[in-house]
Amino acid sequence: MISEGNPSVIQASPGILQFCGARIALLEIESGYWSIRHQMDTMFGLRMSNAVLQQAGANAGASFAKPFSSEQADERSTGFQSYLQAYQEAGFGRFEIKLLEWPSGRSVIRAHDTFEAWMMLKHGQLLDEKEVCAYTTGVLTGFMIAISGRQDVVCLERHCQAQGADACEFDLIPVNQNQ
Repeated sequence: MISEGNPSVIQASPGILQFCGARIALLEIESGYWSIRHQMDTMFGLRMSNAVLQQAGANAGASFAKPFSSEQADERSTGFQSYLQAYQEAGFGRFEIKLLEWPSGRSVIRAHDTFEAWMMLKHGQLLDEKEVCAYTTGVLTGFMIAISGRQDVVCLERHCQAQGADACEFDLIPVNQNQ
């Protein structure tokens, strides 16, 4: 057991941690992720880096959520809230659901100190680029796709702390409602 106070994190065997049933690896965000992000931005530019990180996040979010997804429509809202709580507990930021509609999957998530915005601010990089939190937008999309069963949901970052906003705000919407 890793933490007596958090039964969702267990040591399955030496060197293998399980978080809510998924195998995880602990990475030091500032040196590890920041280095990868910075090098990708330098080599490929912000647009390509964001596209790669968003797809990686979507894959990770869907992979994490899929084994726990319920076929029961009334459990989907609770499932999304649980995955968001797990993402928060894993240290990726503080998240609050402002709107959650079923079956459309439309939702608005407000976040403070997402790991991407925190990194950009810590390194003094205020970006004009709309999607600073590309990995997080991907994870939220992956969660929603796995839980709702819809393949037409996208996540847009409407506001970001790394751009001077009070909080990051993410809008999950069906593609046909993208405005």
